[in-house]
Amino acid sequence: MTRMFAGAIALMIGLGALAGVSEAEARDQTREKRVEQSHTKKSQPKKQQAQKRHWKKGGKYTGKGSVVANYGNHKLKAPAKGYRWMRDGDEFLLVRIGSGLIVEIVGLTGR
Repeated sequence: MTRMFAGAIALMIGLGALAGVSEAEARDQTREKRVEQSHTKKSQPKKQQAQKRHWKKGGKYTGKGSVVANYGNHKLKAPAKGYRWMRDGDEFLLVRIGSGLIVEIVGLTGR
């Protein structure tokens, strides 16, 4: 019985060693495939800059610009109640708060 038990343990150790070798081989093959793929891939163009949105007066503002609290520093008139100035890229947009309606557009260069 002891011999059978010892034999079973030796068999499990031997199978474990074989499994480890096959795992290592699989890892090496996967690594080789990745290297091949990285060399055969066509060079991807660099991430393009986000396209500038062209807003229209009367359109709906759906951008992610920032609210302009210091509109006086930018030589913008004070917004009426229910409106706010938004800066999106190089443009200031006077937007209705509830609907996002664009009432006025002022560019940084042409104020």
